[in-house]
Amino acid sequence: MRGRSWRWLVLLLILLAPAIGLAKGKKTDSDGTVHVSGYYRKDGTYVHPYTRRAPGTASQSDTPPPDAKTSDSTTSPSQQTPSEYTPDTTDQAPPPKTGEKIEGKVVRVVDGDTLVLLADKTQYKIRLDGIDAPEKDQPFGNQSKKALSDKVYGKTVRMLSRGQDKYGRTLGIIYADGCVNTAMVREGWAWHYKEYSDNKTLAKAEEEARAAKAGLWADAHPIAPWDWRHKPDVRKQAEPVAESESPGQPASEAAPEVKGQETEKKFWMTNSSGKRHNSSCRYYHNSKGHPCGPNDGIPCKICGG
Repeated sequence: MRGRSWRWLVLLLILLAPAIGLAKGKKTDSDGTVHVSGYYRKDGTYVHPYTRRAPGTASQSDTPPPDAKTSDSTTSPSQQTPSEYTPDTTDQAPPPKTGEKIEGKVVRVVDGDTLVLLADKTQYKIRLDGIDAPEKDQPFGNQSKKALSDKVYGKTVRMLSRGQDKYGRTLGIIYADGCVNTAMVREGWAWHYKEYSDNKTLAKAEEEARAAKAGLWADAHPIAPWDWRHKPDVRKQAEPVAESESPGQPASEAAPEVKGQETEKKFWMTNSSGKRHNSSCRYYHNSKGHPCGPNDGIPCKICGG
């Protein structure tokens, strides 16, 4: 009878072990690698066994790394798109020191000058040093983000740390088939951030982009992102404005066109496509954009721009 009681007690402990945390065991190797056995979280999800670095080398938390598989996870970070993947900041390591080099995989692109790098199961939020790209709600913001995604998303890149900004992000130079920071400026998808950088290579790259009217420089009056962020009045330049033939007169009450009198054509640029439409086009003032000149942007195939 006593032997049966012990067997029942052992069986009960085995069944309750995950719930009370006994199944979560840790073993540390001589090189500082910690092996954590599988265990159940409080919400009932099961965490498969994983390894991490010992405290003081990466993360101070026992929480599994962002890519640790759980029973309620069906998509890994490498399979998710930039908009779907949100990094778990609880396991982010201290920022790398200035001059430190890190190689890792880009698992998220935030916008045209910010990305998330996954290296050795540790995430780093990287702000590309020396450049400033359009904000996501700014003209050319989506194109700038796509340009950076095409260059680095899902790829293994090298990052040279240049320190941290006031938000705690790592300022870095990204290398993937050349310097990505320079390429973004040269192709016209970012400005040289002269307030914080005196880099001559970036300055020359911006001059080349301006001369070639590349990317955002196709716009006659591109708005710098630092102005977009801090000067609300500047944003109105990119919003549709009802125009009239006579100053101070509503567009609906503009002076009628006189036969035989040639009226000056006006032009409108769509923010998303960068296409130019003249006043006879159906897209004139009917798309999110702003007034532009006769030679700005890409001519519309319908009206000829």
